[in-house]
Amino acid sequence: MAKKNEIVLDLSILLDRLDRIEKQVFEINQRIAQASSVVTQKAKGIKKKNQTQLKKTDLVIDFYKKNKDRTVSFKELKEKLPLEDKILRNIVFRLKKLGKIRQVERGEYQYLEETQES
Repeated sequence: MAKKNEIVLDLSILLDRLDRIEKQVFEINQRIAQASSVVTQKAKGIKKKNQTQLKKTDLVIDFYKKNKDRTVSFKELKEKLPLEDKILRNIVFRLKKLGKIRQVERGEYQYLEETQES
């Protein structure tokens, strides 16, 4: 009978330990879920920012396309488009680097026609 009581006591101790381990695993899984949720939200924010930047770039390209027969000054871009100075400068720099526009003079740029390769 004493051995049976010892076995029951040992089983009860093991079950308590198992309960604590299960609780810890549950808490860890909750932390992981919260962390991945934060990462996902940050990733969505980055994606939205990139989409917005693309739209701003499209605004500038469209403006140059409409005025492709003449040069457009940076000052004119600034007046006509609702973009901040620094953002506009970065977009113009990037478009020049990509070969979409060329610099004619200081602050004067012209749209380059896209060539189709066969």
